[in-house]
Amino acid sequence: MGTDLLQMANINYNKFLLGGTVIPLVKSGQVKEALIDEKVRRILPVMYHVA
Repeated sequence: MGTDLLQMANINYNKFLLGGTVIPLVKSGQVKEALIDEKVRRILPVMYHVA
């Protein structure tokens, strides 16, 4: 299992999951928003079936 799915309570996303790093990269075009979209499309069905 990769880092697409991580279940923890009370996560500080900016520090732990690099939200503070990834968001500026997407906004600057260094990381394509389509890549983030693809990751979300992959993980949401898994989260739905597990929850």
